[in-house]
Amino acid sequence: MVLLTPVIALKGLAFPPSLDYIAVILYTSICAQGVALTLWVLLLREEEATVLSSSSFMVPVAAIIFGWLILGETVEPKVLFGSALILAGVYMVNKV
Repeated sequence: MVLLTPVIALKGLAFPPSLDYIAVILYTSICAQGVALTLWVLLLREEEATVLSSSSFMVPVAAIIFGWLILGETVEPKVLFGSALILAGVYMVNKV
């Protein structure tokens, strides 16, 4: 978002900012990222950074699960296969 500030200053916004838009930006930047960073720091106290770094590969898998549970999205077999590969890779990295 910070990197887009000069572009917005030169070109302007493509749409007028509304209260909903500002609320979403604030929620995403403060709440979601703040909670994620706090959890990351707390987990770093318990585990090594090398172990925790592989958890970033779980983000797409979590997005697929939440999309299926909350939004009712259909999950194709190739997506399940890719998720299984990600899970296997994270497991192998943490076990070896």
